[in-house]
Amino acid sequence: MAPGMTHCGGGPGPNAFGQSLPQATPLNHEPENDILSALERWVEQGIPPKRIVAVKYVNDQPAQGILRTRPLCAYPMTAVYRGAGSTDDAANFECRKPKKNDDEDDDEDDDD
Repeated sequence: MAPGMTHCGGGPGPNAFGQSLPQATPLNHEPENDILSALERWVEQGIPPKRIVAVKYVNDQPAQGILRTRPLCAYPMTAVYRGAGSTDDAANFECRKPKKNDDEDDDEDDDD
């Protein structure tokens, strides 16, 4: 899921990660930032993506610069702020399983 993204693109959240829209240019074409490269690696090398970093460009225009980045986590994981650093930087988030009401601590942090 891409929180803050409308259907296929746009919206207030990070909405560019290589999908087929001109304004959806990924940060680069590495599998960690580009959905197509991640899919190719999964099919060809058997390595499924754990997360992909999506980017929100200023006014949804890559030429105007980066507003924020955020990880898109493999289901059922969700992006959780680590509690330090900018909330506009994907490096300050980790993918975790959502806590259930009856669980004390059901975190499974990613290691990337």
